[in-house]
Amino acid sequence: MGIKITYFILLFTLLFGCKEKNTINPKDEEPLLSNIVAIEDSNKIEIVTWNIERFPKTNLSDKYIGEIFSGLGADIYLLQEIQSKSTFAKVIGDLDDYDYFLQTNGTGLGLAIVYKHDIINLLSTNEILENDVRYFASRPPLLTKVQWQKNGLTKNLSLINIHYKCCGDNSIDVGNEDDEEFRRVKANQLLHEYITDNLLDENVLVAGDWNDALQEPEDTNVFQIFLDDSSNFKFVDMNIATSEPENWSWPGWYSSYPAIHFDHILINKNLMDEFDNNSIVNTIKIENYFENGNSEYDENVSDHRPVYFKFAP
Repeated sequence: MGIKITYFILLFTLLFGCKEKNTINPKDEEPLLSNIVAIEDSNKIEIVTWNIERFPKTNLSDKYIGEIFSGLGADIYLLQEIQSKSTFAKVIGDLDDYDYFLQTNGTGLGLAIVYKHDIINLLSTNEILENDVRYFASRPPLLTKVQWQKNGLTKNLSLINIHYKCCGDNSIDVGNEDDEEFRRVKANQLLHEYITDNLLDENVLVAGDWNDALQEPEDTNVFQIFLDDSSNFKFVDMNIATSEPENWSWPGWYSSYPAIHFDHILINKNLMDEFDNNSIVNTIKIENYFENGNSEYDENVSDHRPVYFKFAP
């Protein structure tokens, strides 16, 4: 009898005592944006500029931004208006393909580059024109030198991320250091001089929130120094600026101001052949991927749309 009881206890232990506990694996959360059309191209370099407006705007901003980065799949994002370093670090840390560099400044609205670490080799980063930060709204331009490499091809790029002073009355008060329009004029003059003096032989691309329109008359156009030097510089998004307002990067959905195309991409002469060789420049209407359209996008992400430049090396 004792043997039978011992055998029964052993059998019970084997069948029940050592059985793994039932565990419920929580289902992965459904993506908030499942319909993003990628812009990545195996044979081209994709660069996006985007003001992500005081990131994070809400407690959903990080999830939206992460899904947009991975959904679009661009090689490089040049970003403006990052407020929270820790939240931004977590977003990029959750993306397997990307790494970043973030510049913080006295305004609390940082500039950043986000890049695919298997394709982009970050060579150097440094602020430029630090002695003239007033003209740049206390946000010195961020110069990042990178090497793109894919399919046995390489391309070195000098990328300058900028965020100019906002506002103004569409009239340039020359010499008035408090006039927003004049500060943008000076910023462009300083930037033009810096590139001409220091980056003449490099592939230069300047992108960001320039806070002004390209298609204004000469007497009110803060970009005139670049427009007059058309043999050395070109705004690749000029066709967007001169197209219908529905294609512009700042739609002005919930503002008393009308839509303006603020977010530009400037190249120097060393990239003009790449621009002419079947490149693509476009505004990305991200709001179309949101269930509630521009209201949901504006509330949780940004009042700016991204602009991208895609070109063959």
